[in-house]
Amino acid sequence: MMFLAFTYKDVILKYFGYVSSANACDKELQADALKLAGCEQVFFDEFGQRSERSKLFKTIKSGDTLMVWRLDKFVCSVQDLVEQLEHMKVQGISFKALQENLDPEAIDDPERFHELVATMADIERKMEQGKT
Repeated sequence: MMFLAFTYKDVILKYFGYVSSANACDKELQADALKLAGCEQVFFDEFGQRSERSKLFKTIKSGDTLMVWRLDKFVCSVQDLVEQLEHMKVQGISFKALQENLDPEAIDDPERFHELVATMADIERKMEQGKT
């Protein structure tokens, strides 16, 4: 019988970033913020596209963290946000949104849950503003 032994140091947890924008300056701003927050690799999509987001989810592994600069740059609707958060929870992926200072792992705290709901309403508002 063979036993595998490893220490915590052997487990490499990574930080990944996701950027979505049609504006080159905005892309650079988001990428710089994500790199400063510790992201080793950043995936870029044009606004409204999600092909790189799909590649990101094929790359990221349990224990890793996905960071976005702002939630409305990551999802196209509140329903999409709910689905993505559930997917990440099942996969063991941590998630952080820098501008909203959101870390869903803290949702056990009722106050944090209310902050999440308020953030989701804010996302809908920003998305509606973008349509006009």
